[in-house]
Amino acid sequence: MNILAANYLTRGFWGDEAWTGLITQLSIPEIIQVTGRDFHPPVYYLLVHLFIQFFGTSEAIRLVSFLFYALLGIPVYFLAKEFKNKWLTIISVLFVYLSPIMFTFGLEARTYSLLAFLSACTTLFFWKAMTQKQPKWWLWYFLFAAVGVYSHYYMWFILASHGFFWLITDRQQFWHVFKVYLGIFLVQLPWIPTLLAQVSSVVGDYWIGQMNQRTHYEFFLRVTGGDIVTDQQKMIAMTFAGLLVLSLVVAIKLRKISKFYTYLWFWLVIPALIPTLVSLYTPVFFYRYLTFSIMPIVFISLWAFRYIKKEFVFAIVAMLFFWMLKTDLFIFNYSPYSMREEMAKIKAASKDDNYAIQTYLPAFAEVEYYDALQHQLWVSEEGLVHFSGQSLLDKYVEKGLVKIGTPQGVDYWVIEGKGNSRFVESK
Repeated sequence: MNILAANYLTRGFWGDEAWTGLITQLSIPEIIQVTGRDFHPPVYYLLVHLFIQFFGTSEAIRLVSFLFYALLGIPVYFLAKEFKNKWLTIISVLFVYLSPIMFTFGLEARTYSLLAFLSACTTLFFWKAMTQKQPKWWLWYFLFAAVGVYSHYYMWFILASHGFFWLITDRQQFWHVFKVYLGIFLVQLPWIPTLLAQVSSVVGDYWIGQMNQRTHYEFFLRVTGGDIVTDQQKMIAMTFAGLLVLSLVVAIKLRKISKFYTYLWFWLVIPALIPTLVSLYTPVFFYRYLTFSIMPIVFISLWAFRYIKKEFVFAIVAMLFFWMLKTDLFIFNYSPYSMREEMAKIKAASKDDNYAIQTYLPAFAEVEYYDALQHQLWVSEEGLVHFSGQSLLDKYVEKGLVKIGTPQGVDYWVIEGKGNSRFVESK
C-alpha cells in the first residue's frame, strides 16, 4: 500500500470525524443549533464550515486541525524561553511537536489541536500579564480565552488553573484579573442557558462512563505515550512519569521553587482535578479533552535537566526522541478500514443502484457522509437513545434527509458497522 495515498491524514473518517464532516455542511444557524443540543460549543465547526466554502468537503478538512497543530510551536517556544536555556527551549518545542497525542489529533478533524493551541496561548498571555504588568497581555488573554470558551468547555478548567495560581501565589493586579474574568463570563453569558441544558443531558444517558481505577492511569498513558497502542507507548509514559518525580525531588532539594515551575504544575493539575471532582457526581472526565496536558508535562519534565549531568540528559532526550518519532511514523502509516471502503464494497456488490440503507445511530454519521445522500437512509429505532451525536441525526431527520425505522418495499443494505453489512431483499 502506498503510504502517500493511504495514511493517517488521508484515511477515511471515523465516527466523530464524520460527525464533523456532516455538521459543517449545514448552515451557520443550524451548526449553532446542533452543537447547542450536543455537548460541544460551535467555534471549531464554524472554522471548518468556513474552510469547506473555499476547498470543498473531504478528508482535507483535517487541515484545519493540522493548522493549529503547526501553530502550536509558537506559544510553546515563548513559554519554554522561561527556562533561560536555548537547548531546553528547542527540546521543549520538539517534544511537543513529536508527542504522539498531539501528532495524532493534529491529523484528525476534531477540536483537540485547537484547544491545545488556545490553552498554550492563554497560559502564555496570563504569565506575561502577571510578570510584565502590561495591559496588552490582559487584552490578548481576554480575546483568546473568549474564543476558547466557545471552542471547548474544558477551556474553563484551563482558565481556572490560571486563576487559582494567581489567587494562591500573587493576588496583585486584582482589578485586571477581575475585569478579564468578568469579561470572559459575559461573553459566554448568551450561551449559558444552552450550557445548562447540556449539563442536564449529561446527568442522564451519556457516553462518558464513570471513573474507575484505570481512569487516570489511562489519561497519563495516552496523553504521554499516544492514543494508539504501540510498543513504545508504556516506555514513553514511564519515562515522563520518572522525569516528573525527578523534577519534584530536585525542587524539594533546592528548597526554592520558581513561580514559573509552580505555574506549570497548576496548568497540569487543576484542569484534571476539576473534572475529576465533578465526575464524582456526573461523568465528565475524558482524557482526550486533556490532550493539552502534554505541554506542562514536557515543561515540568525538562525543568530538572538543568540540575542533572549532561550525559543523562543526552541519553533521555535521545530515547524519547527515538520512541516518539517511531510512534509518529507508525501513526502516519496507519490507515484502518473505514466506512469509506465499506460503502465502496457495498456499491460494487450491488446489482443496481436501486437500494436503500439501514444503519444504527453510532454509525449514522459515517454512513451518511460516505453515501452523500445517494440512497434513502434509515436509522434503526433499536438503541436510539440520547447521547452525543443524536442532535445531528435529529437535524437530518428534520430536514427530511434521513428516516427512522426499517425500509419498506425496497431492497436494502443493513450496515451494523465497518466490515459488518448484509443485504436484505424486499418481500
